[in-house]
Amino acid sequence: MTQISERRAQTREKLADAATEVFAERGILAATVEEICESAGFTRGAFYSNFGSKDDLVIALVERWKRVNLDHTIEILGLLAETDAEVSFDRLTDGVADLMLRLQPPTRTDALLQAEIELYAARSPRFAQQHRVLLDGLLRSVAELMRKAVLSVDFVWVIEETEAAELFFMLHTYIASELLLTGSFDRAKLVRILKPLLQSLLLPRHPQED
Repeated sequence: MTQISERRAQTREKLADAATEVFAERGILAATVEEICESAGFTRGAFYSNFGSKDDLVIALVERWKRVNLDHTIEILGLLAETDAEVSFDRLTDGVADLMLRLQPPTRTDALLQAEIELYAARSPRFAQQHRVLLDGLLRSVAELMRKAVLSVDFVWVIEETEAAELFFMLHTYIASELLLTGSFDRAKLVRILKPLLQSLLLPRHPQED
């Protein structure tokens, strides 16, 4: 039973990897199940035994992206919190900059896939609803991680953590767009943006009295 489950998981991963390439090259709307199967080296039967439709495969890709982002967020924020020393805004800014760059798509193909998913959501109301549910879940999870992270270094947010998460997601999207269009993003520029932003959004948990 375990062997069958592992084999199915491997098949799903191969189909997801193939779909990433096909969607990035052809676009989600134009891509066909046949093209994905051919790229992955599987039959249509193998596809439909794992995914009910092309939409289901796209949702699986979004869920995989969500898991990876959460793992990276937990790792980077965990490193930031692992200190007994007082954390300055400079160190906090560096940590957030590292996180935001780490969360960017690792390849141009992955970046194109993310752009295609956004376009597909704009064109497909049914998929847009599913995508929104997943994105809202991601933002809630990230917001909770952000709350715990800043508390661990004796800061608090001046706005709701979910609103802060949405704000940083918008910045993340801007960086992703710049990387896709130009191939690079200046880390020093990101730090210059982040420092005053964080200073306006965070307060010391125990402010010093005059």
